[in-house]
Amino acid sequence: EVIKIESRVKPDMLRFWAGEDDSPLFHFSNRSKYGVDLNLKDPAGRSAFLALVATADVVIENYRRGVLERLDLDFDVLREANPTVTLASISGQGLDGPLAGHTTFGSTLEATSGFSALTTDEAGRPMISGANLNYPDQTVCLFAAAVIVAAVTTVRRTGAATHLDVSQRDVAIYACGPVLEQLARGGAPATWPARLDASGGWVAEGADGTEQPVLTGPQLLEACRAEASTAVIDAPYGGLTKGFPFRFSSRTMTISGPAPAIGQDDDRYLIPRPNSREHA
Repeated sequence: EVIKIESRVKPDMLRFWAGEDDSPLFHFSNRSKYGVDLNLKDPAGRSAFLALVATADVVIENYRRGVLERLDLDFDVLREANPTVTLASISGQGLDGPLAGHTTFGSTLEATSGFSALTTDEAGRPMISGANLNYPDQTVCLFAAAVIVAAVTTVRRTGAATHLDVSQRDVAIYACGPVLEQLARGGAPATWPARLDASGGWVAEGADGTEQPVLTGPQLLEACRAEASTAVIDAPYGGLTKGFPFRFSSRTMTISGPAPAIGQDDDRYLIPRPNSREHA
């Protein structure tokens, strides 16, 4: 049960990522969540948030370093509201160190992690995946989910609240694997070339000499459907959405609903409901 905290004063910018309200990217990443409208800068909104924290297993935040402290909602405050809470802080470059205070984006993290130097064009120029992918954003959430599950399991055994510090840059570095050690020692990474075939499509060559086509979006969707993949699925409310990168054999995982509108579940979770718009 995931409750997404936003406010009409400051909505999630992914809602407008494609230039429109409720963009496909927002729907992909937020399906099946509940939506609550709270202005955390307002005392009533902050109190309502802490009441939710008191009932939660986990609080996940992706603010820049220092934002929670300025809101007076740091780990010590959350732990006072809930002595067994797990706070997962997922930041660009961690909560301490010389770069911790810098604002980052997926594109800049691709650069500082070395990832973009491994994905080059034919001339060897580093490539950035761009705003529609931002590779570090897409990987850190999976790593964070795993460590959150581990932390919650530990908290249930020990009864002690936990604060997780997850760095997107460090996850991206980790995902690059041993090639970074090779580069650090002055070596050159092995390259696996891609070339245009006779039909004008790109073909990638593997380490063993085998070749595979570089699929376009429509081709990938067709392949997913042909292979009964659950990575991208037809949503029960229409259109496509993110599915699941894994499956349980004992039960089927399903999408329960679309991404929430801001505050659509206020009546479910906020009693009495603080009117964040009056305190904007």
